[in-house]
Amino acid sequence: MALTLTIIEENGLTFSDDRTTITVGASGPQGATGQGVPAGGTTGQVLAKASGTNYDTEWVTGGGGGGSGDVVGPASSVDGRAALFDGITGKLIKQATAAPVLEGDARLTDARTPTSHAATHQDGGSDELALDASQVTSGTVATARLGTGTASASTYLRGDQTYARPVVSAHYVTGRHYYPPGVVSGGTRSVASGAVTATPYPIYQSVSVDGLQVDLSSATAASQSIDLHVMSANASGDPDASVFTVNVTTTGSGTQVLSATGTPVALSPGLYYVAVHNRSANALTARSAAAGCNIPPIPANTSTTANQFSGWLKSPGTGAITTYPAVTAVTDNVNQSPLVAMRFA
Repeated sequence: MALTLTIIEENGLTFSDDRTTITVGASGPQGATGQGVPAGGTTGQVLAKASGTNYDTEWVTGGGGGGSGDVVGPASSVDGRAALFDGITGKLIKQATAAPVLEGDARLTDARTPTSHAATHQDGGSDELALDASQVTSGTVATARLGTGTASASTYLRGDQTYARPVVSAHYVTGRHYYPPGVVSGGTRSVASGAVTATPYPIYQSVSVDGLQVDLSSATAASQSIDLHVMSANASGDPDASVFTVNVTTTGSGTQVLSATGTPVALSPGLYYVAVHNRSANALTARSAAAGCNIPPIPANTSTTANQFSGWLKSPGTGAITTYPAVTAVTDNVNQSPLVAMRFA
């Protein structure tokens, strides 16, 4: 027969039967409190060693260790997605936005023909290619790609990327006066009070003008005011704006040569006009181009022997002008217009 005992702790008591004797001794003193688990911590944290000292522990976040290589990721992820580093710390990861392409993926066998797009890389295309000049190491470049105009054995490419015919340079001596090229004095022209005349003056090389001169065959009186101008030409080839001007006054009546200088002005090759503006109350008469002298440009309807063109005549009045009055009709043309000589610095 088995013995069943219920022991109630008592001091110094002994329980026994005919087979077993159990003695319960007296209770000993209370022992010291053990190291235990540190207080605190949050859900998901684990207990880890804080140092090499016995029992020195602490609560840390992460999958154990708590060392410098711990990596923390998102709370959840999509199955099959790749893990990517998030930032540059090496301790944070994030989920890829799409599944990786793995062996056997149907997208690897979906053959497609590339869309034709060569035109987009051409000049003016949406994806035009920029070719550095240093990459052209052989072959020749088409003349049309270098500039506008017609390239030929008789033209050259100017700095403004325009093909042009070379112009024979004239030779000018500093401080001397020159009439328009190819023109000689040989007549006279009366200039009424308030009238202005303009004579073409082609310039074939870069020069600087610093003075103008007019040769009068007669003047009415002394102190007659005359403005002398160099004027640019507009797109139609007519006199336009004054680029250089001086004022001279008569010294009396009769023949006289009047000149004045000013601050030099640079003139590029092209068509200009020299103008005489009579700002006095009396008429005057100036030397003019000889009969039959054609000064380009010559209007098509005034190039006959009977009407040799040499300039324009308008009447703006005696006030100073900075632009030439608009040329509006063939009646503005004059034969043997007064000549003005340029002085070059």
